[in-house]
Amino acid sequence: MSKKITLITLALAFISWTAFAQSISTADTLYTGVAGGAVDVVGHGTVDNTFNQVKNYEWTRNEIAITDGWQSAVCDKNLCYIPTVNTQEFTMGPLEAGATLDVHVYPNGTSEGSALIEVVITDAANANNTTVGYYAFDSSITGTQNPSQALFKVYPNPSSGLFTIEGDADIEFVYLYNASGQLLKGFRYGSLSVEWYDIAELPQGTYTLQLIGADYRILGSKLITRL
Repeated sequence: MSKKITLITLALAFISWTAFAQSISTADTLYTGVAGGAVDVVGHGTVDNTFNQVKNYEWTRNEIAITDGWQSAVCDKNLCYIPTVNTQEFTMGPLEAGATLDVHVYPNGTSEGSALIEVVITDAANANNTTVGYYAFDSSITGTQNPSQALFKVYPNPSSGLFTIEGDADIEFVYLYNASGQLLKGFRYGSLSVEWYDIAELPQGTYTLQLIGADYRILGSKLITRL
């Protein structure tokens, strides 16, 4: 299963997320299992250029969370890069579709663990034309799947400041990140008598909720929009 990232012009970046929701995936994370003894695990992604012209883009890899000892790297349509390369430009032809944008993780002998990798795609000529893809790797799942819609529900979304989470897995913590992968807030799940979480002080925009279970295992992630 591939994660498809669609590039479109966002005049207000993600501030007006709801206006463009029909054109961008809701960014459910692509989940890839990590088998015991694996040396190189790949989350297969693609990217489309929806413009009828040649465009130069730049991808930036952010390791939101990764098990100690693991490494990650990106392969784009041109090359596979070593883990120390965090950003690179690439060119796409008019209406070119299905260009490779894979994320690799290297467990380096540590078979049990997880990683959540964010890849931000930006138009080199217009920083407001940007979108984000998420790739999750976990030794507790098999193969490639996308269970986040079934497991978790975040509502109301978009939110004017308060939201809650329902899920059928054991959530311990909820972390909130901005589009650059910076941790903004953390919540202890279920520690309140009413499980409502407050993000009213944050600027309007779209943020990533990371759901964490026992032993800090990544259970999933969701986007939430602050109106």
